[in-house]
Amino acid sequence: FPRNLDPSGLAQYFLGSLAFFPDFINLLQGQDSATLFLFWTLGYWNLVRAREATAGIWLSLLLQKFQVVLPTLLVLVILRRWRVLSGFLAGGIVLLAISLALVGPSGIESYGRLIVEMSGWIERRGIYPSQMHNVRAQFYIWLYGQYPFLANLLTGLASLALLTLLVRVWKGEWRPGSARFGLKFSLLVTISLLVSPHLNLHDLSCLLLPGLLIGQVANEG
Repeated sequence: FPRNLDPSGLAQYFLGSLAFFPDFINLLQGQDSATLFLFWTLGYWNLVRAREATAGIWLSLLLQKFQVVLPTLLVLVILRRWRVLSGFLAGGIVLLAISLALVGPSGIESYGRLIVEMSGWIERRGIYPSQMHNVRAQFYIWLYGQYPFLANLLTGLASLALLTLLVRVWKGEWRPGSARFGLKFSLLVTISLLVSPHLNLHDLSCLLLPGLLIGQVANEG
């Protein structure tokens, strides 16, 4: 993101990224969170260049982990960025067509049933809220053992409060490329991760994007 970055500066950014522990874990485990970082980055890059439909297509690929997509869609709908949403819809349709071609309607149905079943898995089969890094994990650790309903209620209320903050920050003038736009996009990525109901350590590698955008603003200030 920094302009006129020389090779030595690029190497520093690369090595600094590897020093970010979630990014290191992501590479070590061969997880797919790096692609989320790529799609958010390309979405932002195209928005800054006023290529809204293309940005929407890249953002649609976030459906790879659909639990992080809601805040992005919420912002786009409230701001009425129809060209971005049209690109997102087109990308989503293509992804659905590819999925149908690969697994057929029965595979899609089975996946839907699995998602519903997984929502009830707690501390088993890879679903460990106590080890997550999001809002859900905080209230789970504090309250779930004795007050599961209260823990879930407070998780929902805290997530709603963060989404309300996100909408409030984004409402107003749409100026891609400005420092304020970069900071708002940083908040979008951060809150998307925080309110996600399922988030592992390697998913935090996506926080590299907010870090780079905030760093750019600090350097230019």
